[in-house]
Amino acid sequence: MSIYSFRERVNLKIYSSKEKVLPWFNRLSIFFALLSIGTLIYYYGFPNTQEHLTAELFIFRCCFAFYILNYFARFFFTFEPIHFLRTTKFELVLIFILIVDGTADTFTGATLTKRVFDLMNLGQSINMYLLFIQLYLVIIVILEIGKAGTSLTRIRLLPSTMFLYSFILLISFGTGLLMLPEMTTDGRGADFLNALFTSTSASCVTGLSIVDVATYFSFKGKIVILLLIQIGGLSIISFATFFALFMQKGIGIRHQSMLQDFFSTDSLFDTKGLLRQIILLSFLIEFIGVVMLYMLWDPSVPFRNFGERLFYSIFHSVSAFNNAGFALFTNGFMNEYVRHSYLMHLTFA
Repeated sequence: MSIYSFRERVNLKIYSSKEKVLPWFNRLSIFFALLSIGTLIYYYGFPNTQEHLTAELFIFRCCFAFYILNYFARFFFTFEPIHFLRTTKFELVLIFILIVDGTADTFTGATLTKRVFDLMNLGQSINMYLLFIQLYLVIIVILEIGKAGTSLTRIRLLPSTMFLYSFILLISFGTGLLMLPEMTTDGRGADFLNALFTSTSASCVTGLSIVDVATYFSFKGKIVILLLIQIGGLSIISFATFFALFMQKGIGIRHQSMLQDFFSTDSLFDTKGLLRQIILLSFLIEFIGVVMLYMLWDPSVPFRNFGERLFYSIFHSVSAFNNAGFALFTNGFMNEYVRHSYLMHLTFA
């Protein structure tokens, strides 16, 4: 019996169960994505104790275990395994790293990535490890959202209405995040009106603020504002479509038509190409801005360490490119530390 005939027999055997099993995995995937996001929000939005960190780490590992199982289930039920591996090669790399990490943790009591951070002699290796797995989890969740982005074709809304609702959702989500205790320096969170105004201003890149961003919001709060500026500036629809294209799952004709209307292009083919150019070129210009700003900061600016200087460079590069107008200095660029940094002003312009 050849491998192809064997595979055909297996396909016939599993076909009846495929329609029952995979929809359940899809539903569970949504649940674990929400669980991951909720845990990350709790981690960054509220004070954490050692018990909380242990519980959160356990939840992260459970989510990772599910995504490994989900990947193998999809591979098992596919009728074209080689094609599946080719079209999910990036996801396969992520899953492979998870398996290696889990195996090392089982037999040695420590994951491979944790050992790497220890060998790098980073004083806060456990914090670096937590940040790594959180970023790792975010990437996987984004991939899941990218797959869900292809289902936009089922939503019977006009492109302009979809665009409006996406911003309402983004503003609402940003408002909720900015109201969490850890988002402000006083540990109480922004009140509703301050949070709503700041979230709307950042998402719609207007640059208006009714509080001093530099002193009112904590580092975590400033990261939320940064993300709102970036997503709002490039539009949440662009991001959702980019991830759908990145996953090589394709997007439906209705979804492409929505983007064609949004970007005012002549054809669907032009829309997909233009979208890729917008996202990639935007990130490239922002990266160049980060490098230039990092080198042009006045020596008198009291940065505490390399990380703070880098964050200020990233924040202001994204803010400038997306025309947001937010700054991390009291009084903006009238602040005594930057008001005479003319090369830096030229970079922003």
